[in-house]
Amino acid sequence: DRGKPIHVLTEKLMAWNIRQCKQMIRTAKECGSILSVGHQRHYSMLYAHATEVINAGVLGDIRHIRALWHRNFSWPFDPKSVKDELAKGVPQPYYRDGWFPPITRLDYDALADKKDMLKKYGYDDIEHLIRWRLYQATGGGLMAELGSHQLDACSIFLGHVHPLAVSGVGVRSFFGPGRNDRDIDDHVFATYEFPGKNYAKDKNDVVVVTYSSISTNGFENYGECVMGDRGTLIVEKEEAVMLYPENEPGKVKTPPRGTEVGVSVAGKGEPVLESGSTWGGPSATVTGTSVGPGGPVSRGYREEMEDFAYCVRLWDPKLGYAKDSDGKYKQRLTRCHGEVAMADAIVALTANHAMHTHQRVEFKDAWFDPDSPEVPPSDQKAKVEVA
Repeated sequence: DRGKPIHVLTEKLMAWNIRQCKQMIRTAKECGSILSVGHQRHYSMLYAHATEVINAGVLGDIRHIRALWHRNFSWPFDPKSVKDELAKGVPQPYYRDGWFPPITRLDYDALADKKDMLKKYGYDDIEHLIRWRLYQATGGGLMAELGSHQLDACSIFLGHVHPLAVSGVGVRSFFGPGRNDRDIDDHVFATYEFPGKNYAKDKNDVVVVTYSSISTNGFENYGECVMGDRGTLIVEKEEAVMLYPENEPGKVKTPPRGTEVGVSVAGKGEPVLESGSTWGGPSATVTGTSVGPGGPVSRGYREEMEDFAYCVRLWDPKLGYAKDSDGKYKQRLTRCHGEVAMADAIVALTANHAMHTHQRVEFKDAWFDPDSPEVPPSDQKAKVEVA
C-alpha cells in the first residue's frame, strides 16, 4: 500500500519456533523487504579479529570450544533499593535477579486495564508480560537468551557451519516457589557436535562444543575458549581476546595462562604465536587488521544498525532475494539476515528439546532450509502462533 517495502530489524531470538522463522523469511521475500535479526557478534570487530586468527591457522587444529555465561543471583533482594512503591498482590523478588524485576504500582496500574490486549499477544497476565524471560513459551530460557549468542560465535569460528547433534542437561535446582519461581531451567549444560574442516572425507573429524549457563556462580567471565593443538584463544565479555601458546616439548615451560603472547610471521610467511606482547579489543593489530586506540570496545550494536541502514539505501525490491547460478544472493544482504538468524534459533531451541527429553538430537539439513516444511521436534511443543 505504501508503494515501497517496509524493512525490519528485529531482536533475537528470531521467533518462538522455527515454523515462525520460516514464515518470516517467506513474508520478507514476498514483500521484497529486508529482514535482519540482532545477533550483534556478526558485526563485532573483536570477533572479526578472533576469527581472523583462527582462520590463519595460529591455533592449529581445533578440536574443542568451551563457551559459558555464568551469573550469580543468590543475593537477597532489598525492597528499599526500589524508589517507587511496589505493587500489591503480585510476587516480588526474593533474590536480586535481572530476569525477575520488581513490579511497581505505577507499572501495574498502567497495565491493569489492558488484560484483553495481553491475552491477544500471548501473555497470561501483567506479571507474565514484565517477566517474560522466565517462561519457556515467551523467552526460550537460557539457551535462547544467552546461549544463542555464544553458539552463534562458535559457528562463526568454525566457518559458519551447522552442528551435527546436541545433547544436554537442564535443571531448575535453585529458584522455586516463593523464590523467583519460573518455568525455565536455571542451570543448563549442552554438548554440541560440529563438523571439522575435513568432516566431508572423515566422519571422525568432529569438533565438540560445550556450553554452560548457571545462575549461582559468576566466577568466570562470559565468553568462548577455542582450543587448538598449537594454542588457545579466549574471548571474554565481548571486550578482550587473549592468546596462549601450547608448550612445545623440550622447550622452556611457561604457565599456560601466565604467558602474554602476540601474533607474528615466521620465516615461511606463516603466522605463529610468540611471547612478549598481548592484544585486546581496543588497541590491537593482528594479521593486517587493526582497531583504533582508545575508547570503549564496540560490541557490534552500532555497526549492526549502520549495516542495516546501508542495505536499505542500496536495496532493490524488484531484485529482492534472487540468487545467481552459484546460489549466492545477487544483492547485498545484512550479515544476519533471516536464514542466518533462523540457524541460531534452531541451535538454541533444539538444545532445549534435547535437555527436556534427555535425548541426543541430530540436526537435519531440511530444518535450515527456509523453503522446506520440515522443522525440529522442538516445534511440536512450541507456543501457538499469535497475530
